[in-house]
This record gives sequence, C-alpha cells and structure tokens, in this order.
Amino acid sequence: MNFFRMSIRHKIIMAFLLFIAAGTFLWALFYYRQYTLQKKICLLEAKSDLLNTILEARRYEKNFFLYKKEEDLRETIIYIDSAYDQLETILHKYGRYAYAKDLDSFKKKLSQYRTELSGLMSLYKNGRLNIERLSRIDLDAKQALIRDLGRNITAHVEEMLNNEKIITERLLETMSNYHLIALVGIILISTIFVIFLMTSVLRPLKLIEDAIHKIRMGDYQHIPHIKTGDEFESLALSVNKMIKELDKRNQQLIQTEKMASLGTLTAGVAHELNNPLNNIYTSLQILLEELEEGDLEYQRSLLTETERQVERARDIIKALLEFSRERIFELKETNLSKLISKSISLIKPEIPPEVKVNVNVPEDLVVKIDANKSQQVLINLLMNAILAMNGKGVLSIEADSIDENRFFIKVSDTGIGIPKENLSKIFDPFFTTWERSTGSGLGLSVSKDIIQKHGGTIEVESKTGKGTTFTIILPKGDWK
Repeated sequence: MNFFRMSIRHKIIMAFLLFIAAGTFLWALFYYRQYTLQKKICLLEAKSDLLNTILEARRYEKNFFLYKKEEDLRETIIYIDSAYDQLETILHKYGRYAYAKDLDSFKKKLSQYRTELSGLMSLYKNGRLNIERLSRIDLDAKQALIRDLGRNITAHVEEMLNNEKIITERLLETMSNYHLIALVGIILISTIFVIFLMTSVLRPLKLIEDAIHKIRMGDYQHIPHIKTGDEFESLALSVNKMIKELDKRNQQLIQTEKMASLGTLTAGVAHELNNPLNNIYTSLQILLEELEEGDLEYQRSLLTETERQVERARDIIKALLEFSRERIFELKETNLSKLISKSISLIKPEIPPEVKVNVNVPEDLVVKIDANKSQQVLINLLMNAILAMNGKGVLSIEADSIDENRFFIKVSDTGIGIPKENLSKIFDPFFTTWERSTGSGLGLSVSKDIIQKHGGTIEVESKTGKGTTFTIILPKGDWK
C-alpha cells in the first residue's frame, strides 16, 4: 500500500497508529528498565538481610567456641536455617535478576557450614558435652574448619552484596539516560508527526485558503497542483475548475455592466453625434448653394469645417466602440489626466447644466493601468454621482501621487448621500439604492472587482444629505 496515495483519513489514522506504537515501545522499554531496577533494589535488600542473618550466626558461633554453651550453638544453627530459608526465597523470587552461579556456590557453602555445626551439636547429651565422643575428634581442628567456612560464607555474601550495589548504581545511572532517550524519542516522533501534518494537511489547506482569499480579492489564479493523492488533490482540482468558471462568469458580468452603462450613454452619444451631423449638413447645404459663385476660399473653409465635424463624430464613435469592446486585462502606461477627461467627455450629455464639475489632476501623472477597464470604473462612479445630486451640485474628481509607488483617485459629490446601513452592502452584486429602471446593481460590484484586479482598493465615505466620496488607491506599476 502506497502511503502517499492514501486518503487523508487513512494517512491520519496511520500516523496516529505509528505514533501510538512508537510511544508504546518507549513506554514498554522504560517500564522494563524501571521494573528491573525495582527488582534489583528488592534483591539488594534481601541480600542485605541475608548478610545480617549470617553475621548474627557468626556472633553466636564465636560465643560457642569461647564458652562452649549449647544454647549458643543452637542459636547459630537457627540463624543458619533462617539464612537458608532466605536464600531459597531469593532464588525463588529474584533468581532471574541475580547471578545464579554465585547463589548456587553460596548455597553449597552454607549447607556445608550447617552440616559441620550439626556435627558439633551431636556432642551434647542432656545439655552436657559427651566426653566419650569429644575424645574421638580434634575440637581445635573442627573449630578452625567451622570458622574458616563462616568467614568464606560472610565474604561470599558481602561480595554478592557489593556486586548488586554496583549493578544497581549502574541501573540508576542508565535510567536517567533512558529518560533522555524517551524524551528525545517523543520529541522526534512529535516533530515527524507535525511535519506530516504540515505537508499533508496544513500546506494544501493553506494553498486552498490563499486561492479563496485571492478570489475574494478578484484575482482568479489557479491553485498550484497538489500531488498528495488524497482528498486535497481532488479538492484542489475542483476549486481550480470553480475558479475557471468564476473567472468566465466574472468576465461576462463585467461585459454585462458595460452594456448596461452603454445603454445609459446611448442617448448622450446620439446628442453628441447630432451636433456634428447638423454642422456637416448645414455646411454642405451652403456649399451647394455657393458652388456656382466660385468663392474658393469660402468653399474651402466650409469643407474644412465639414472635415473637422466628421473627425469629431468619428472620435465619438471610436470612443464608444472602445468602451464597449471586451478586452483581456492588460496594464499599459496611461496619462491619468487624459483618461479622466475622456471619461467626462463621454458622459458630458448626461451632466445637468447646474452640476459644476471640478477636476484637479496633474497633467503629467502617468500610471500603469488597464485604461479601458479603469475608464469603466470612472464612468460608473461619475454617473452614480450625477444621479445622486438630482440635477444640482458639485462633482469633484481629484487624483495625485501618494508616494513613488501609489496614487489615488477621488470622486466626490454633494448629493443625497448613502444611508449608513447601506454602506457595507453597496459593493454587493445587484444591490442598488436606485429604481431598477435606473441601474442594474452591478456597477459598484464590477468596479470593485476591476480595482482589486489592479491590486488596489476602493473605499467609500458618505453622510446623508451632504454627499459621498469614493477613494481609489492603486499601484503605479506592475503590482504582481
């Protein structure tokens, strides 16, 4: 099974299982060492008790050889029997944690020691030494043998005890190392798990989140291909399809708004065309009447005026066609003053006589924008301002540099203003405060989209009854 082609659910389950398995292994290793140390400490205590019992037996043994009292010998044997029982307990409970050969060797010596003591005990009869039997043995030789066995047993137990202490101390030292190993292991496993989450879960999520954020900002860039083989890969493909469709619909929306604006401009354009056509017609009528008189200078002036009026009509139609044509988003160096003047000239027939237009734009301000789409935004804002003033007021257009990288455009009016509760909704598609016959409700939404495609922002300030100001901030050059 290929881990990288698993679903995200299976990946997370597998990662958790590996995390649990590694944690369980570390816990088991640590627990085993802890358990071993605990048993070693118990063994150390048992051997210490065994040594104390042997030392007590040796004390009574010395007393016996000094005073030849039967009760001292009997106490010696009792303590040796107790030591034997303790040894059996050690072998039974802690045999796997102790050195078996040492214990077996000690058991043989202890058994021999008890046998010799029992032999001495047989010399007593009714609490007195049996003289007949005593004469048959060499008591000094027996005493030397028993004492030698006692010393060997004591030395053997002390050696075993010292060895256990050394081993236990080493275990205690290694336990701190095991703590460190366990800590490093947990940190390492956690780091691997976090890296897995970041690469398999968080990174794809961040890419998708960034793409959605860009969509919100009007940038319809596709998500880079995610090769995870799981739900994120299919989700990214689906989101890319959605982005493609949204971009297509957005272009259609922009073109729809253009056509809506074009409909608004048609009456004004017809009026603009009517003037040069009337002039052309009048000039031609006069020219026909004066043709026979032969005044060439006068006829030339009439033809020149006719040519000027034809060029004027051609420019109006060219501007109208340029505005209505659907184009690919393209940034070009544009003189902002000329663009604003051109936009005002297109809507000039719609400006009532009592609306004063103030323009404050540097003549040399050149910026890199999509002129056609920027003109669409300007016309939309200007038309909204004209509608808001109800035939009377001041329309102001101001633009200038903010710094070497940015510039602003402000479109202000002294109209009726926008109610506070509507300010947060005016950029929503199809939201309008006008009658449906007046606007489509798409103008400001499309305008915001165009501004965001330039990498800029558009903000609105308004006071009811005093007017509205739209402020656009854009980069001067290639913002991407």
